Amino acid sequence: GRMSSGIKGVIPIDMMAGAIRDTLDVYSRDVALAIEKAVVETSAETVLELKRSSPKRPGGGEYARDWMRSTLEKSRYGLKHVVHNKGHYRLTHLLEHGHSIVNAKRPGAKTRTDAYPHIGLAEAHAIDMMREKVEQYLNDIK
Repeated sequence: GRMSSGIKGVIPIDMMAGAIRDTLDVYSRDVALAIEKAVVETSAETVLELKRSSPKRPGGGEYARDWMRSTLEKSRYGLKHVVHNKGHYRLTHLLEHGHSIVNAKRPGAKTRTDAYPHIGLAEAHAIDMMREKVEQYLNDIK
């Protein structure tokens, strides 16, 4: 007909549903890959940040070195990473927030250790980084 003669890529109406489905499948696959890329990069950068910002005792540093990421879940619907301290996970809360210690020489006297906020800061950075990366990679999908 007259309408279709000048338009490229015209799809007959009976094939429209299949064409829409195929387009959405490609788009959703691209979105899943963009988000997966953002997750991988954000978790890797968060591990590096925690290794740099974690408290280190003179001559020590095992706690800082033990930050790592692990895959919690990977499916066609998405990827979940967790960042954790594999060797010193019991210390994370104590170092982040500080804790009371009992003075053995003065029974009943308690002092408090310094807090070393590093996990909350890294988490806040990771949230911002993830948001920026997802927006950037979704904008790249054409």
